[in-house]
Amino acid sequence: MMTKATEFKLFDGKLPLLQPESGFRTSMDAVFLAACVPEALFAEKQILDLGCGIGTIGFCLLSRFSCHITGYDIQPEMIALAEENARRNNLTDKTRFVLRDLREKTKTETGEYEAVISNPPYMEDGRGTPSAAANRNISHYETMPFAAWARVAALHLKRGGYFFFVHRADRLDGLLGDLRSAGFGSFTVLPVYTLAERPAKRVIIAARKGKAAPLVLRPGLVIQDGDAYTETARRVLYETAAFDFFPDEYKKQEQTKP
Repeated sequence: MMTKATEFKLFDGKLPLLQPESGFRTSMDAVFLAACVPEALFAEKQILDLGCGIGTIGFCLLSRFSCHITGYDIQPEMIALAEENARRNNLTDKTRFVLRDLREKTKTETGEYEAVISNPPYMEDGRGTPSAAANRNISHYETMPFAAWARVAALHLKRGGYFFFVHRADRLDGLLGDLRSAGFGSFTVLPVYTLAERPAKRVIIAARKGKAAPLVLRPGLVIQDGDAYTETARRVLYETAAFDFFPDEYKKQEQTKP
């Protein structure tokens, strides 16, 4: 039985999605993360969403280009909503959602993905004030440390594959250390600012399995100018625009096309 749900719409009404009536709420983090995954590198590729929730990141990607999304989540009600969202948007042939606890070791479906995407819980256990809603707590509070998320991502990626995720900016140092320990390198970091004059609250990071290159710090994304969205943020949120996240890799890919 599917949990009680309410509908919201992304991209100026073009992408209707169901989410739980109470508790968990989709955030802009998922939309901005999806905007960093370039079509030139991942069109028609296999992409895994760890902790997929209702499938928002994958559906945002599919609003821009064709690819194949597999989503893992520990919550049955989220998987049910993700599957219903796929049906409502005629994307069942491009998506597959699996009930899975990432803490459980498995040897299946390993090393087959070109990219892993994730909006993992960003609050360390024991910090902050938990919500009364269980689905919100699972989405926000770590039941396993980020180091374990990084290891799971590495397990499912092909060599050279990309791990894209969004996290708290104040945890950046530890995140990079955990990624290195899991065998990732070639980091690209995009700071995300609510307002230009305030410190970044989020970072969007891409890391490559088994690769090494100097860290690239991209020009920051500013979401608001006063009470209005910046033009860049508005185009992402309303027009499915993408960021030029990997300009060098993008150009190389374009040059190799027949």
